[in-house]
Amino acid sequence: MNIAEEVLKLIGDMPIGNPSAMRAHAARLSADADALEQRALRITAIIDATNYQCPAADRLREGASEQQGQLLGAAGRLRQLASDLLRSAGQVQDAQASWTLEFDKVANDVEAGLRHL
Repeated sequence: MNIAEEVLKLIGDMPIGNPSAMRAHAARLSADADALEQRALRITAIIDATNYQCPAADRLREGASEQQGQLLGAAGRLRQLASDLLRSAGQVQDAQASWTLEFDKVANDVEAGLRHL
């Protein structure tokens, strides 16, 4: 058995995850949130430009307002997911860095112990 296998038996496998990919995905989620917010603003601009005054126009405004609220709510959820993903990426990166330090320390200790045999 080699030193790496011995060390893995002592400290376990490296934490899984790809912090860079996680951050890239968070950026895509934020971009999607931006796009939803822009759609909501376009709906508002279109409806504000409408000068009709009748029950059908009122229903149109109510429906548009509901759509805008749904879009803004979805954008907010995407932003929260992006934030959570960024936080998780940092945690994974920190865990991997700690594991690497521990691996190197234990590997050095095992190697030193083997030299004394």
